[in-house]
Amino acid sequence: MNTKQYIESGILEEFVLGLLSQQEQQEVSRMAEANPEIQQEIFRLEDTLTSYAQVHAQTPPAAVKERILAQFEAEKAQLLSPQVQNENVISFWPKLAVAASVLLGLGLIAGLFQLKKTNENNAELSQKVEQLSKDVLKKENLISLFQNKGMLPVKLNGVKNEACSAQIFWDKTSKEIILHVNNLPKPAENQQYQLWRIVDGKPVDMGVVADSFAEDVVRFKAVDKAAAFAITLEKRGGSPSPTMEAMVVMGGV
Repeated sequence: MNTKQYIESGILEEFVLGLLSQQEQQEVSRMAEANPEIQQEIFRLEDTLTSYAQVHAQTPPAAVKERILAQFEAEKAQLLSPQVQNENVISFWPKLAVAASVLLGLGLIAGLFQLKKTNENNAELSQKVEQLSKDVLKKENLISLFQNKGMLPVKLNGVKNEACSAQIFWDKTSKEIILHVNNLPKPAENQQYQLWRIVDGKPVDMGVVADSFAEDVVRFKAVDKAAAFAITLEKRGGSPSPTMEAMVVMGGV
């Protein structure tokens, strides 16, 4: 199956909607990492889905919203009062459901339940929003690196585990090395990943990979020469020479 057939098969739509099994999701991710055209199509589908949700989002009339919120806050205050008896707690949701059905019907009842859930889990929601913002920023930065013609991309493939992968971006002008980790297991507390460049057949230390590699790209010093790059798993703080049997990914320039 060629790239065009793969994109038209519908599997990318199912991937974006979260309808695939874990194994199928991993397979699509590997295909996207190896094929920029597939990756771009996934980005396009995600943007389309987001735009659709924004266009079809419905906001209740302001007056109705105020009445619903006032009723909700009044009932919530009553629930939080230490004098409230169990029967009052039990009767809270039927009364609120009746009021909501009169105002907006079944659709708004769902909205009220969502509002209550959001209020109760505000801290958790804030964390999810923050993480989502980081993910979006990371994706935007990655796209800009792929689109930057001043960058030389070097794919690092898994040595023992094919699921492991990373991407080197070598700035042609400044010679700076930028590492983007696609998929590497979190190391143990006493271990750390270390980047190497291969020069004249010998490994040269580039430094340890920051523990925040899963959150953002990792930048390394500028280098003029390298035939390949590799990452090994070393003791925390790094090693003067690579542990060859602990090599995780490697790729030639």
